[in-house]
Amino acid sequence: MARHQDSLVSFDLPRDWEDRTVVAYAAPEPEHGKASANLVLTRDKLSEDEELAGYAGRQTLALAERLDGFLLHAHRAMQLDGRPAVSVSFASQGGSGGLEQRMLMVQLPERKLMNITLTAPAEDAAQLAPLFERILSTVRFSAAGQSEP
Repeated sequence: MARHQDSLVSFDLPRDWEDRTVVAYAAPEPEHGKASANLVLTRDKLSEDEELAGYAGRQTLALAERLDGFLLHAHRAMQLDGRPAVSVSFASQGGSGGLEQRMLMVQLPERKLMNITLTAPAEDAAQLAPLFERILSTVRFSAAGQSEP
């Protein structure tokens, strides 16, 4: 497996996934114009008066308003590599069909957030779920992401 590594996080990825930007990885594009599975990292910061649970709720509401056919499957608190996190799983309709997504919002020191979004075409979601879980099991935050300031 290939390994993504930057100053905040590192994790394993399937060797054949393409690095589309500094923070986005995608499986090879399937035939017939279907969407490809992908993983996208985004960074954010909690506002001074907001906690992780509130941020996650606000993000979930924004997704519900923005995505066609939004259907929430699960919203739960968890930990990822020892950091507090919220996992939100949902379905929506994309330009090339149904999508299944899981967004993990992970709190880092200094009120920083790492958002990890895993996306799969709905018809491939069950097959890709173990791969996505394997990727998440390899997430390691850097020392800066582990220690509280």
